[in-house]
Amino acid sequence: MALDRLAHGIAAELRDLAAATEGLAAALCADPDIAGRCLGLLQQFDLIAQSQCELADLLLRLNAGTERDEALQAMRLAGMAERLAQAA
Repeated sequence: MALDRLAHGIAAELRDLAAATEGLAAALCADPDIAGRCLGLLQQFDLIAQSQCELADLLLRLNAGTERDEALQAMRLAGMAERLAQAA
C-alpha cells in the first residue's frame, strides 16, 4: 500500500513538472524575439512535458498490475517506449 501511494506521488510530481515546463515554454513563446530565434529549441519543452506525463502514466499502469509489455505498448511516445523496452 505504501508503494501504491509512492507511485501516485511520483506520478503527481512528474505531472507538476510537466505543467511547469509547459508554463515556462508558454512564457518564452510569448516573447516574439525569443520565439522567432528559438522555435526549434522551444519545441523541446513540449517533448519534455509529454515525456514526463508518459512516464507518470507508465508508472501508474505498472503499479496497477499491467504487464510490462502491455504498459509499454500503451505509451504514445514510440521512441521512449522502445528505449524503455530495451532497458527492461
